[in-house]
Order: sequence, then C-alpha cells, then structure tokens
Amino acid sequence: MDLAKIRKKARHGQPAPQPTDPLTTGTAAGPHSRKVSRRRPKRIADLTPLEIILAGREAAACVADTKADSGRQMPEAAADKEEVLCFSISGETFGINIMQIKEILKPRPVTEVPRAPSFVSGVISLRGVILPVLDLHDRLGLEHPATSGRERLVVVKTGPDGNLAGLLVDQVFQVIRIPGAIEPAPSNLAGIDRDFVVGIGRADNRIVFMLNPESLVDLHLSKGAPP
Repeated sequence: MDLAKIRKKARHGQPAPQPTDPLTTGTAAGPHSRKVSRRRPKRIADLTPLEIILAGREAAACVADTKADSGRQMPEAAADKEEVLCFSISGETFGINIMQIKEILKPRPVTEVPRAPSFVSGVISLRGVILPVLDLHDRLGLEHPATSGRERLVVVKTGPDGNLAGLLVDQVFQVIRIPGAIEPAPSNLAGIDRDFVVGIGRADNRIVFMLNPESLVDLHLSKGAPP
C-alpha cells in the first residue's frame, strides 16, 4: 500500500481505501474469493434411519470432544437420554444403542460355515471385511414369521477392536430417544435368555427390549429357549 498516495488523498478530503474481506463482504477480491452459501438443514422426518444414526453418532462424538476439552460435565438432560434403533423380531420390539451400529443393509446371499451354530446363517464380505450373519430368530429362540421383504441386516460393532457382525431382523422402525435410565430386565423373559437383554426402555408408550450385541455374537452363550 502506497502511504504517499493515502496522505495525498486525505489532504484533498478523500477517504482512505479500506481492506475488504471477501468472506464477509461477498465482494470479488481475486481468484480465491468465495461466497458463503447457507443450505437449509434437512428435517428429521426426511432422514433415513441410517442418516439419523450417523447424525446421532456425530453429535455424540462432538459432545465427548467438548467434555474432554473443557473438563465440564454434560448437561443432565442430554446425559439421561439414550438414542436407540428400534426393530422388530417375531412381532416384538427390540433396540440397540446407535453408538454400537455401523450401518443397515438389505439381506444378501451368505456363505455357509460348516459346523457353525444354527443361529449363524453364514458369512458375507462387506467391502473386503468378512463378518458373520446371525439370525436373531434362532438366536433368541423366537418363531420365524413369513417373509415380508422388509427384512434388514443391522451391522453392529462389538469388542474393543470394533469387530463387525450382521444381525438379521424382520423390520427396522426408527431411532427413538429413551428418557431416563434403562430398567433392569425381568427375571422371566418369555423364553429369551437374559444374557442377551441389558434392560427395558420406555418411550411414547412403547416397551423396547434393549439387546446386548456383545452377548449376541458370543458363541459360547446358549441361544435361549429351544425353537
């Protein structure tokens, strides 16, 4: 900037030129200038269950980072709510915390595994990763309903290494937020092994059996009542 020209203009009553910021003023200031665009966010009703899961996991990660950086506690209202993916198995509503879910797929052909337990349908390759597919009807000792075309494969992460497994369910409903604490599972669960259920959640007059993916994929645990 030429200071001599600025002083000359000031003596003649002309205002000195001011620097412009192309990011705030929106004026063209060279080849690297850009306009800030504002996109209208999607409504919750327009999102798919997978998009809601990913958004919830991203929000949870942001909260965790904020807590680690500031050292402050999370608000009590947020800490008391758990986001759960609800799905149907033999007419019953079950749920898994969205932080344990990787993605949701349509059922695909599986490769059978010799001498595998009856609840292991086989294995599939998901982007080069081999993962087992568990039929939750057999795993929980429930009846198989007629095929509806709405069946889905819920891919969950288990163990400290984040191992993947696919859980075959009848239908995926939605992601709900359960207020308050999860209630302990009752001692008599109509043929379902209590090792597979971590508790019961209540939301919108709905009872959701919360499943434990770690126990479901543990081949050393019994599968509940015989079919």
